[in-house]
Amino acid sequence: MDRTRPPTQDALVTRRATVLILAVLLSACAPKGTSLVTSWKAPNTAPQQFQKVLVLFFAPHESQRQFGESELVRLMTRTRGVASYTLLAPEDLKSVDKVKAVMAREGFDGALAMRFVETTHEFTRDSAGAYAPSYAAFWDYYDVAWPLINDPGYVRMDRAMQMETRVFQMTDGKLLWSGLSKTMNPDSARAFLADVARTVAADLRTQGVLQ
Repeated sequence: MDRTRPPTQDALVTRRATVLILAVLLSACAPKGTSLVTSWKAPNTAPQQFQKVLVLFFAPHESQRQFGESELVRLMTRTRGVASYTLLAPEDLKSVDKVKAVMAREGFDGALAMRFVETTHEFTRDSAGAYAPSYAAFWDYYDVAWPLINDPGYVRMDRAMQMETRVFQMTDGKLLWSGLSKTMNPDSARAFLADVARTVAADLRTQGVLQ
C-alpha cells in the first residue's frame, strides 16, 4: 500500500467490517453458566429424602417472590415442593410465629431458601491492534486509530449474578447445606434460576446431602 495517500473507501469499509467481526467474536466468547463460589455442609449429615419441602424465595417484590418460588417448585422432580406464597401472605412472612405455625400444620420436613445477593459487572478489554507503536508513521497510525473510534467491541462487559441457597431439615430447623453461586450472563430470569437449581442439586448429591 502507498502510505503517502489516505486509505480508500473500500479499505475503510474492510477495516470496519473486521472490527465488527471482532466484536461479534468477543460477544460469542462471553462466559456463561453457573458455578459455586463456596459451599458448606453440616458435619455428619446423612443423605436426606425429603417428603415435603417449603420453598422460599426472598425478593424485594412479591411478583419476583412468586415467580422464583413457582420456578423452583417446577424444577423439583424428586420431592414435593410447595411455594410459600401459596400458604403465606407477604405480611405473614414478617412473623416467625406464623411461619412456624404454618410449617407445623402442613407437615414440612424440609425447607429450601434462596436469596438474590447482587449483580456485578466485569469488564474485559481486548487490546489487540488497539495501540500503534509510538514511532508509527501517520498512515500506519491512521490504519489503527480510525476504525476504533466507534468500536465498542474491544471492551466486553459481563454480568455476574450471585445467589445464596440454604437447605434446612425442619424436624429441628437445622441447616444442612449452604452455598453461594455465581451465574455469568444469563439469558433470562428463568434460565438463571434453572442453572442455579441444577448446580445446587448436583452439589447436594455430590456431598451426600440428598439421596
